[in-house]
Amino acid sequence: MGGLGKTTLAQLVFDDGQVEAHFDIKVWVYVSQSFEIKVILRKMLRSVGWESQAGLELDELQSQLRGKIKGKRFLFVLDDVWEENIESWELLGKYLVVGAPGSKVLVTTRSTRVAEVGGGTLKSETSTGNVVPYLLQGLSIDESWNLFVKKALNGKAPRNPAAEKTGRLILGKCGGVPLAIGTISGILRSKNPDFEWQLFLQDEFESTSKDENAIVSTLKLSFDHLPSHMKKCFTYCKLFPKGHKFDVPLLVQLWVSQGYVESEDTSLSCFRTLWRRSFFQDVEMDEFGNMSTCGMHDLIHDLADSVAGEKILRITSSSALKNIPSNTRHLAFFEEDRDGLREETDGGGDDALGNASRVRTLICCKSIWGEEWEQILLGFRCLRVLIMLEERSGSDATTQLHFVGKLKHLRYLGFNCYGMDRIPASVTNLPNLQVLKLKSSYSLKELPRDFKKLVSLKHLDFNPQYSESFITHMPKGIGVALDELQELNALRGKLIVKNLTKAEPSGAGINVLTEKLRLQSLVLDWSRDDDNHDNVDDAVPRATHDEEILEMLCPHPNLKKLMIRGSGYEGVKLCNWLSGLVYLVEFSLKDCKQCKYLPSLHLMPCLAKLIIENCPQLEGIVDNGGRGDNSVSSPHNSLTTEKEDDKWPRFPCLTYLYIKGCPKLTRLPTFPTVEVSWSCPELAWNH
Repeated sequence: MGGLGKTTLAQLVFDDGQVEAHFDIKVWVYVSQSFEIKVILRKMLRSVGWESQAGLELDELQSQLRGKIKGKRFLFVLDDVWEENIESWELLGKYLVVGAPGSKVLVTTRSTRVAEVGGGTLKSETSTGNVVPYLLQGLSIDESWNLFVKKALNGKAPRNPAAEKTGRLILGKCGGVPLAIGTISGILRSKNPDFEWQLFLQDEFESTSKDENAIVSTLKLSFDHLPSHMKKCFTYCKLFPKGHKFDVPLLVQLWVSQGYVESEDTSLSCFRTLWRRSFFQDVEMDEFGNMSTCGMHDLIHDLADSVAGEKILRITSSSALKNIPSNTRHLAFFEEDRDGLREETDGGGDDALGNASRVRTLICCKSIWGEEWEQILLGFRCLRVLIMLEERSGSDATTQLHFVGKLKHLRYLGFNCYGMDRIPASVTNLPNLQVLKLKSSYSLKELPRDFKKLVSLKHLDFNPQYSESFITHMPKGIGVALDELQELNALRGKLIVKNLTKAEPSGAGINVLTEKLRLQSLVLDWSRDDDNHDNVDDAVPRATHDEEILEMLCPHPNLKKLMIRGSGYEGVKLCNWLSGLVYLVEFSLKDCKQCKYLPSLHLMPCLAKLIIENCPQLEGIVDNGGRGDNSVSSPHNSLTTEKEDDKWPRFPCLTYLYIKGCPKLTRLPTFPTVEVSWSCPELAWNH
């Protein structure tokens, strides 16, 4: 039975610390009903750091995998397997025999036959020991009740015995399945236990017990209780394959692009509600506490598939490609289907998609249709979302995408920039574009001059690991000068401000970043190039000039991460606003060669990570009078007299401290639990 928690249990094993230490390689592969050896090997290879290459045959894939796992102790998890054919299992097992003794394969399945065939075959092929299937049972009625109270009532059981009796009757129809209990909890959390639970049991939930599959009926009932806009958001997820790891910000942006919700705040609230009602699971957070990725149970995905109908299609075969209904609005062709589709279509893409002229979403690989790509895309005049999954666009991609500006309704455009030094200028002819996502932008040097014509643009997303190093300049109007940042108050996430050695302070003393409430990470860069000519008035001392620039870059107090770096910063002290960043979690100061004093960092209650690197003049923390001493932290109203341990300021949340190249620092502060690393011989740790 689905929904019992097999995948969850396997995930707990997979993530366990002892398991992590025991195996050299860990790989998780979602299999589902398609047990294609090539697809499985390709997924395994990606998990061990292999760079994907399209078109490789089975012999080449298995040879690559053998080379990666030979002599290493591995753990492979095959999730949600349905394959009962012994020949398929024997073929897979032959590719795994090169692993070191102690290697394991963990399989989750609803079928005891799969456990017998797969387990027995892998045992004989890989000698992994006795195979004893672990049969997961449903929850007892008391366990079900405890889970329900936690999810639906925030842990507080109802005082009315009649309400508890009704609740237990409802749970009895869930069969002890945690997934069903979670979805029912999502419905009942907004209903009055004393009155509405009984009505729900009689009028709605009673009928589900008559269906052959009560669990699926329960999930459908939860879907029926969603508002119309949430139903659209949920069914849109049918585009993505089972086992897909959803990018939450991407999903939120796609819902807005389709017009299901008006704003990203509303879209994010919609996601939270769907998550609370168990339509999503395994939500992971980023370093700032934002929802980053999530999963979806395969039974929930089956529900999305059944309620979405023909309007939303993921194409996995040539027959499906050639028979796309005219009412289809959203199409997806994912990478795992690319090889077979490209071989089977054989240039027939134009005819195949002729009926789908009103498509609003297209997620695909250009290589499926080859030279007919432009003709096919221009037939989609209603297209709102275009995501191209090609991993290698090639240096001629700029000319290949010259026509994209004709898709006037586009709101979301994502493509690979590999080998491109500039974005196609036709992109600026998209007045409705809200999101432009550029992947692998290693070679990108500039944006189109008319970029300001994108009046609806909200997100310009570069590859986060590399983009800051390669973009040499931005078009006028989106951040060429500091004063242009004044009106860009919708900026969110991470902002890097470079070339600050050329900046001029504002005559009005305006803080250009203060109103950016959603900015979470800020980098202020004074790095100096050899040919960098600073624009500084000779009448103004360089130190004063840089301190004024820094002062006008005061962010909103919501900021969580700040880095100030660059040998071009010649200020003696930092800004007054720094100690007012009460939510700051991480602060880094690097290569500020003339800086002598830090502000009162110990006044930041959330500071958990502090990095100070290559600041040879740094002496310590400045007090309210602008003075300093030669300790990292001392009472701000005293310089040298009060140094008893119990009077040193403490950093209550600090867990990581890194100090390097700061020879004038002589004393460290007190912290409760911290990982300390330094390379300054004079430092003494006060602990």
